[in-house]
Amino acid sequence: MKARRGSDNRFGAAGVADRAAGRPMTPDLKFRTGSVAKTFTATVVLQLVAEHRLRLDDTVQSLLPDQVRTDNALSGAPITVRQLLNHTSGLYDYIDGLLPHFRRLDQYWPRDQLISTGLAQPRYFPAPGTRFRYSNTNYLLLDLIVERITDRDLRTNLERRVLAPLGLPDTSYPLAQTAIDGAHVHGYTDVSLLLPNAPDPTRFDVTAFSPSEAGAPGALVTTAADIARFYRALLQGRLLPPDLLRRMLTDTVPTTGSAPPAVAYGLGAYVYATGCGRGRRHRDRRGFLGCQAAAEEPGARAQTRDRFTVTPEVRHLLALWKGNVAAVHRELTARAAKGEVDPPPSIPTLHRAIRRDLTPGERAGWRAGGAQTRCVPGPAAGLA
Repeated sequence: MKARRGSDNRFGAAGVADRAAGRPMTPDLKFRTGSVAKTFTATVVLQLVAEHRLRLDDTVQSLLPDQVRTDNALSGAPITVRQLLNHTSGLYDYIDGLLPHFRRLDQYWPRDQLISTGLAQPRYFPAPGTRFRYSNTNYLLLDLIVERITDRDLRTNLERRVLAPLGLPDTSYPLAQTAIDGAHVHGYTDVSLLLPNAPDPTRFDVTAFSPSEAGAPGALVTTAADIARFYRALLQGRLLPPDLLRRMLTDTVPTTGSAPPAVAYGLGAYVYATGCGRGRRHRDRRGFLGCQAAAEEPGARAQTRDRFTVTPEVRHLLALWKGNVAAVHRELTARAAKGEVDPPPSIPTLHRAIRRDLTPGERAGWRAGGAQTRCVPGPAAGLA
């Protein structure tokens, strides 16, 4: 894990990186990202939109006419690039159709086979854009669209547009390479359905599985430091122009049926409701290597800090205690313990809400009343 606040970088790790060898986990080890790769892929797609080489409302049928057949899922209502990005296409997830074709962990899966598997089944719902349903097939089609538009494969686009400009030396897209170069984390998952006779099939080492099975939806290998650098650059606007970054983060659909704290999905990232406000992140939904990445939405702390509103009950207590915010906070905390009100925010947050929601006249009246803890603290209180 890597966490950063300002110039303060902190790293942490727990558990073991290799169960067989008992090697401890360390923050610098490489790992397979799983679906965190979708945010990288979406960034490349939106860069093409910024270059006017692609539009979010372009249809898959117009961009990939050779993929449309009367007997597959693209023969229905048109599906747009936006609907691929936000998982509202309704297309079947090819991952769920691979079991009958599985032979061994390191087998190579051609992209065309994976796309055909996803398109051979009926859509989850007939009208694109009406519901959210996570499907890796969406990002395989985006991979193919990027290749058709640029005449370069996704790996080359990632390297030229994201990895090299940001200086991500430990991030790669090894479609055909089952081994991870350098020190890395081993991943474990339940392979009971795939390899029922394997020793300890519920915690089987799948590190050497073929990343071709994941492709654009999840084949990246990286480190915690590289992931943090990528998300920081993305949210700082170094990879996308402001309008498209805003769309990526705010053009969202509700993720009905998804596990909390997921509440929505944008153009390549989940929206999570957290204690620090809404954050953007992606994770490997199957958890086969336990990877997830999180990035706080720009301004999330400010939003969280200011979201408390001074209610009539708080106004009453402020008048009762002549503006003594510490006393009001104690009273609210005691009532919250009895279940009478919601738990109050911190005292600094309460101060800020009072400064924002109450008139200078109200605050001046309490100061005249001789309150010991006034509503307008100085810089020493950290509230300036």
